Amino acid sequence: MKDMIAERERALENEFFVKQNKHLLDKLRTEREHEEQRRALAAQCGIDDPRLLDVLIAEGIEPQSVAALFVVPLVTVAWADHEVVPAERQEILAAAHASGIEQGTPAHELIDYWLTNPPSPALRHAWHEFAETLCRLLEFDDHAEFVDVILKGSKAVAQAAGGVLGLGPRISRLEQETIDRFAEALRAR
Repeated sequence: MKDMIAERERALENEFFVKQNKHLLDKLRTEREHEEQRRALAAQCGIDDPRLLDVLIAEGIEPQSVAALFVVPLVTVAWADHEVVPAERQEILAAAHASGIEQGTPAHELIDYWLTNPPSPALRHAWHEFAETLCRLLEFDDHAEFVDVILKGSKAVAQAAGGVLGLGPRISRLEQETIDRFAEALRAR
C-alpha cells in the first residue's frame, strides 16, 4: 500500500511539474516573441524606448505598419469634429497611398480601422512621443520637411470637410486646435 501511495504521489508531482513547466515555457515564449517584436519595431522606426514601443505594440503597430504612424495626425484631425466625412476619408487614403501604403497591407488595414474607430488617447500620446523622439533624431532639413508634410497633410484633411455647405471657415476650431497640438509636438526638439 505504501508503494502505491508513493507511486501516486510521484505521478501527481510529475503532473504538477509538467503543467508548471508548460506554463513557464509558454510565458518565456510569449516574452521572447514580445521582445523580438519590440526589436523589429525599434529597427523600423528608430525608437528604442521600451515603454513607448510597448504602447505602439499594444495599439497594433507592427514593423510592417510603421508607415501608418505618419497618418495618425491626419486621422486625429478628421476625428476632431467627432466624425470622419467621406471627403476627409478620401484625403487620408490618398495621402496614405502617396506615401506607399497599398491596399491590403497591414498599414492600410490599420488606417481603415482608424477611419471607423477614432485613435485611442494612448495611441495619440504614443504618436506625440514618437514624433518628439523622431524630431530629435532628424537633421534640421529633414525635421523641417517632416513637420511640413505632417502639418500640410493635417490641414488638407481639415479643409476637405469644407465648412457648412461649403461656406464659413474651411477648418473648424476643433480641427485647428488639433493641428496646433501636433505643430507644438513637432517643433519640440
